[in-house]
Amino acid sequence: MTSLLLLSPFVSMPFLGHPLSSTLVYIWSRRNPDTLMSFLGLLVFRAPYLPWVLMGISFVLHGTVPRDEFMGVVIGHVWYFFNDVYPPLHGGARPLDPPMWWRRLFGEFLLGSWWAFEFGMGRKANQRQRGDPVRMRRPTA
Repeated sequence: MTSLLLLSPFVSMPFLGHPLSSTLVYIWSRRNPDTLMSFLGLLVFRAPYLPWVLMGISFVLHGTVPRDEFMGVVIGHVWYFFNDVYPPLHGGARPLDPPMWWRRLFGEFLLGSWWAFEFGMGRKANQRQRGDPVRMRRPTA
């Protein structure tokens, strides 16, 4: 969501909570296209229309174009496209992934951590894929 930080000075938007939530709503709605939604029991629609319905409601309530929601939808669409649509069409290439030098720089730090284990990275995940019984718990506070 670095894009939100980069674009916020150009649209004079100091608080990015609403665009971030709009981005997440857009990504969720695109990944769940068959989910039926209902607004106050009056309007029934499918999930891909949820960001647009929310923008329409915001427009009706506030009387202005919701720039923050629109910016969140645009950034969500860029992320969705380059992570879900583009890779199958171009041999698995994911242009928004961090570069290899960045992954190598921080890879050793993450290899043994519980975070790497949770997200299927590192030595423990490789052992688990080979069939070795590996149990790793999250550190307790």
